[in-house]
Amino acid sequence: MLIQGNKKKIFLILFLLLLVAIYIRLTANRLTTNRTVGPEDAQCQITEKKFEVRGVSLSGVLEPGTTIDVWLNYYQCHQVKRGDLVLYKINPQIDPIIKIVKGIPGDNIRLEGRDGKFWNILVNDKALTVSQGEPYQINEKAADLIGLYIKDYHGVIPPKSYLLMGNMVSGSVDSTRFGLVDISDIIGRAVAD
Repeated sequence: MLIQGNKKKIFLILFLLLLVAIYIRLTANRLTTNRTVGPEDAQCQITEKKFEVRGVSLSGVLEPGTTIDVWLNYYQCHQVKRGDLVLYKINPQIDPIIKIVKGIPGDNIRLEGRDGKFWNILVNDKALTVSQGEPYQINEKAADLIGLYIKDYHGVIPPKSYLLMGNMVSGSVDSTRFGLVDISDIIGRAVAD
């Protein structure tokens, strides 16, 4: 009798899990639509998907818990522009992250020491700032990483490469940690509602 009752409980649990899985699948399908964004172009199939912002690296621009639209494949048909919010695939095993494009191909990039401890990133001779107007102040380790790109590319961001930053003065998980980003790793444009 006890075995029979356990079988019923297991069956009920499996049935409920199946219902939850179906609900999640249906919800995901409602959140994903295909549409053309911008100029009508048969070659440009953009998928719009909703994402929830997690983390605080873009506070002041996007707050944690905010739902945003992401236009996947947008940059297959459009140029990345300075100031765009982009979805970047940092690693295939983890969720993509959202960052702000602060440097584009052809921009001059250099570092300027400050107080012997912190560095400012200058793009086209202007210190990069967060949304509140304060300049980024990165530590020596982050400056060393950015400095490698400056040295290798003679102070010019190369073709198809971008400088992506969060909105924190000290930097975040952004180009101060992973360097310049190739266009092939930018998977979409984020659009705040």
